[in-house]
Amino acid sequence: GELERTIDQINSIKYSRVLIVLPRQSVFVTRRTPAKASVIVKLRSGMTLDKMQVNGIIHLVASAVESLKPKNITIVDTEGKVLSIPTKSSFAYTVNQLNYVRKIEKGLESKINSMLIPVVGAGNVTSKVYVKVDFAKKVESKLTYNPNTTAIVSQQTYKSSSTGALKPQGIPGAKSNLPPGKVPIPVGKPSVHTVKKETTNYDVSKKIEKISYPVGTIKRVYASVLVNGTYKKIKSAKGKTAERYIPRSSSEMSLFKNIVKTAIGYSKTAKDKVVVANIPFKKISYKISAPPKKTFAKLIKSNLGEIIRYGVILIGVILLILIILRPLMHYITAYESHGNARSSEEERLEALAQIKQESIAPPEPDVKNVASNIVKSDPDAAVNYVRNLLKDTGREI
Repeated sequence: GELERTIDQINSIKYSRVLIVLPRQSVFVTRRTPAKASVIVKLRSGMTLDKMQVNGIIHLVASAVESLKPKNITIVDTEGKVLSIPTKSSFAYTVNQLNYVRKIEKGLESKINSMLIPVVGAGNVTSKVYVKVDFAKKVESKLTYNPNTTAIVSQQTYKSSSTGALKPQGIPGAKSNLPPGKVPIPVGKPSVHTVKKETTNYDVSKKIEKISYPVGTIKRVYASVLVNGTYKKIKSAKGKTAERYIPRSSSEMSLFKNIVKTAIGYSKTAKDKVVVANIPFKKISYKISAPPKKTFAKLIKSNLGEIIRYGVILIGVILLILIILRPLMHYITAYESHGNARSSEEERLEALAQIKQESIAPPEPDVKNVASNIVKSDPDAAVNYVRNLLKDTGREI
């Protein structure tokens, strides 16, 4: 359900199925079973899940189900490969060992190259290192005795004393069985009997050492180094220049070998092995040729995909113009022409209404004719009117 859809959000997974076995509760602790889950994933073509993604799915499922531990979750793909391999399994541990060994070898090779390249030049030296690593965990106890020195291991002393008459002595016989006679009275101090015993145990000194060797100790190193010689340009009798290979001297090779030994930490007791050889390297020449001329047919063939794509786009644009834009333009043009005809009709009606109104209104009088008629009918009055008009303007006739 929701958990499967969440897992499907990972880019590498096409779809997934999650099977969950819920824990069985019981009043008896020994009969309780933990929760378990199985996840099957279908990966997309050409894609894989790395270790971090697998761990992410495991913790996602463990967090979604109550009391489900990550160790009880198994992830399998549709090809039957187990993806959730525990970290402490033998396979994963072997991969870690190989990565550790390869890291050591790469480090030693880098040291050798960094020492020799400044001397012989780049491209004139190549090195390979193989190391033998002991991954066994060892604890060693060592007991050492020193016979020149002794030490007291244990010491015992016994001491006893008694005071009084001497105890009966002599050989048992008839006399000793008879009743005692008169016992003489001792004169002086009573006798004192003292016994003292001492026992001392000595042992040579000894030393006990407990050594714990770390895991991943380098036991042996094998190094192989190839060094190129030098080249000298020589002119032939025909005037052509050629290169002649000159091998390295024995003193140079001995010096290079000592440099390599120092770089890898050579140990004679570990039986390390170093081989430095002087071998001519093969020169690889790269010729850059001019690009071939493309004809029109080859150009069309090489760009056929682009031509088809742009052709399809052009045809689509033409169809768009013919099917959609052309009818739309016709509709807009017809609408505008209809609007223009309507406006022309309105202007014509307005002109007719104005003409009709002018024909109905009375005509305006002709001023020139009226003035002429007044002068003819009453010339004196006209003269007086003109004099008054000139007098107002400051002029006289």
